[in-house]
Amino acid sequence: MTYELQPIKIGCDFLSGYAFKSEHFIDKAIGIPVIKIKNIQGNIVTIKESQFIPMDYITKQLEKFYIYDGDILIAMTGQGSVGRVGMLQLDKHPNAILNQRVGKYLPKQNIIDKNYLYFVLSSNRYQKILFDTGSGSGQPNLSPDNILDVEIPFPPYPIQKFIGDTLISLEKKIRLLRRQNETLEQIAQTLFKRWFVDFEFPDENGRPYKSSGGEMVSSELGEIPDGWSLGFLKDLIDVNPIEKLKRGTKAKYVEMKFLSTTGMEIENYYERDFKSGSKFTNGDVLLARITPCLENGKTGYVNFLDNGEIGWGSTEFIVLRAQDDITNEFTYCLSRDSNFRSHAIKNMTGSSGRKRIPNDIIMDYKIVSPDKNVLMQFNKITYLLFQKINSNQLEIKTLENIRDSLLPKLMRGQMRFVS
Repeated sequence: MTYELQPIKIGCDFLSGYAFKSEHFIDKAIGIPVIKIKNIQGNIVTIKESQFIPMDYITKQLEKFYIYDGDILIAMTGQGSVGRVGMLQLDKHPNAILNQRVGKYLPKQNIIDKNYLYFVLSSNRYQKILFDTGSGSGQPNLSPDNILDVEIPFPPYPIQKFIGDTLISLEKKIRLLRRQNETLEQIAQTLFKRWFVDFEFPDENGRPYKSSGGEMVSSELGEIPDGWSLGFLKDLIDVNPIEKLKRGTKAKYVEMKFLSTTGMEIENYYERDFKSGSKFTNGDVLLARITPCLENGKTGYVNFLDNGEIGWGSTEFIVLRAQDDITNEFTYCLSRDSNFRSHAIKNMTGSSGRKRIPNDIIMDYKIVSPDKNVLMQFNKITYLLFQKINSNQLEIKTLENIRDSLLPKLMRGQMRFVS
């Protein structure tokens, strides 16, 4: 059975966001988060790194731009982002507000099921349709009419609801695993900062070293624990280590868009004939070198390759690999450290819009070389955290494959619907 294609507009209205002025935004999490195009990442919309609008600015007329958990949003403009669809996740916030050039779908009750619409529009096929529709000459752009004229399969509403409910149950499991990974990674990052930045690692009595009176000595970077030394990043971590991959060899490839701005997960990859680009193996860290990706935090931890397998990716990646006395977990946590990132961003070179961080600036970054015993204790803890993250990511991939294989079958009526 093939369901008839019909335009979305027969069962859905649309709301475009409001053009807030820059002076109304605040960076502190006070008031209501504003959802911009950058918040739509990987079919999910979050308030991470959002700016806020004070509540006293919201008038009665602006309340129509409120958005809520589970709403379906679309990026209406932007090179590489136009047509991107995501479902809003607000966590503890009751609502957010819609910024200009972000749109909200308004499905009509009992005509289009919201979850069904989300899974259709976020599928690879419809993401390409939306992207191609918005990518004409000049600035990529989608109008409300463009968006509502897109034709989708229109099964009867009860079947839409069955499809939406089936797939959202898998999606919820995926989100739960991702939240677990965010928590696990935050534990590792907090531990790294406490031990190797604040120097509050456990002393021989299990007490925080610095605040318990541990001996500190002066250095170029300020006070550091007695017995620790200063060095350069290149003394602990290899930058762009050499790997051989023959031109034309099919290998797993990572695009810049697959790196997260906030976590270690590399959201996707595909096989592609090697031409030229960065090369990496499991355990390596991929760091975006170019603006605005570096400033936005794009960084990834490679854990999807087989033993001995070499992957490759964008020429705009810097690859970081732990040397013998350091571990992958330490290297990744360092790559997310605010001091390291500030140093990299501050030292970017090049013309406006195409600035990059040179390799030697990364290599010559001054760092405190940790005590081996402290490093060993850190490794024991973070290894277990990263193993659990990896296990969760494998489960996420399995669930995503099930979800993505179910969708076309359900849309074509190849699976039985039981009322």
